[in-house]
Amino acid sequence: VEKIQMDKIKIIIMGAAGRDFHNFNTYYRDNELYQVVAFTATQI
Repeated sequence: VEKIQMDKIKIIIMGAAGRDFHNFNTYYRDNELYQVVAFTATQI
C-alpha cells in the first residue's frame, strides 16, 4: 500500500463565546487534514 502525503490545510479559528473552542474540539482537534495555527477572539 502506497501512502500519499498531502499538506495540511492551515486555518485560523475566529470566534466568540466559546463556540470557536467547541468547533475545534469536535472537528479540528483530531482531523489530520487540518492544522489550526491560531485562535483569535472576535468582537460582537
